[in-house]
Amino acid sequence: MTSRRQFIQACIPLSAALVLSSCKTAEAPIPTEAASHFKATGATVIDAAEKTVKLHIKCPRCGYTTEMEIEKPTADKPYSKEWKCPRCGCRVKITVEVEK
Repeated sequence: MTSRRQFIQACIPLSAALVLSSCKTAEAPIPTEAASHFKATGATVIDAAEKTVKLHIKCPRCGYTTEMEIEKPTADKPYSKEWKCPRCGCRVKITVEVEK
């Protein structure tokens, strides 16, 4: 066994290694027609329902992907939040606003 492998085994317990290896890395879903009414930075709008908007977020550093639903933004009140990647800790500012 190499010293690198021994070092990694000593630093990361088996349960943590299993959690890290099972993170989602799927491709981004195709946005629907309703999603085209919104402009997003830091994320991709997938779908828009009556009261919610579904976002696809991909970490620019490690590639971790996740989806989340937010309250539908209005023309005078855009949605803005700083998202933190649970895998590597990278912070991404997400802004969703209504297309003009």
